[in-house]
Amino acid sequence: MSAARGHRPLAGTLSAWGSDTLEATDFICDPDGPGWRLDRARFDDDLREAARAAGAVAHVARLRAIERCDHGWRVTADDGAVLRAADLVDATGRAAAVVRRLGGSRLRSADPISVFGIGRGEGAPHLARTLVESRQQGWWYAAKLPSGGVLASFQVAADEARPLLRSLHAWREALAATIHVRAALSGVTFSDPPRATEAGSARSSRICGEGWIACGDAALAFDPISGQGLFSALHGGLLAARTLLEDRDRRPERMRAYVERHAAIHDAYRRRCRLVYASERRWPEAPFWAGLAGRAA
Repeated sequence: MSAARGHRPLAGTLSAWGSDTLEATDFICDPDGPGWRLDRARFDDDLREAARAAGAVAHVARLRAIERCDHGWRVTADDGAVLRAADLVDATGRAAAVVRRLGGSRLRSADPISVFGIGRGEGAPHLARTLVESRQQGWWYAAKLPSGGVLASFQVAADEARPLLRSLHAWREALAATIHVRAALSGVTFSDPPRATEAGSARSSRICGEGWIACGDAALAFDPISGQGLFSALHGGLLAARTLLEDRDRRPERMRAYVERHAAIHDAYRRRCRLVYASERRWPEAPFWAGLAGRAA
């Protein structure tokens, strides 16, 4: 990782969770070194370039159809191109486009929707860290983006998300009801309507089969409170590649191991996620927190 590529080292986190007091986590104490705030567009471009350098050929188009053929798969794109492959890898994120085409489904929890805005301005100096703050409706995080601007994201239940999306004023009011996020963003202007993205836990009913495999969010997607999204995507991609490429004669065995590994990751993740949410006890009757407690029980 390099700051020369537009990425920025991250000193740690500041969080007000379970109380209104900010607590700091310093990555200087982490044996793995600092975290990084990525310029995602540049990072994704670098990954594509690395794939091309390794011999991959890129064809950017939407998926129209998938069919089995004599030697694997025939994939038809919406631009009319027909591509053939011995194996398919579903790396389409939460959309899980290949999984769905092959008869799989998505198993979702009713966990948060992220309602977020990108503002302009510097914000407080401690936005050099990721700032997290829980409130009665849900929880916020805020951070400076390497590509410019400041991100503020509010994780709420689906019913709470709808009015926030209908009105920039409502979203600003929710922001004004925070303590630390509001102070950190005092010099930041949000002019565009907020947007939303799925932020709850999700997994595919099937993550591999004869001649295909799903990885990253297409296999297993995490709540952002875990901070594991990008790590999981990269780790899952490596596991999928090894499963497909190492010793084809042992592929069924390796597929079973791949499924078992993801089941173990999912179980560990859900236990830790429940512990984190259970540590916020100030609003046990609020719909967001009561819903999480009910699912944990």
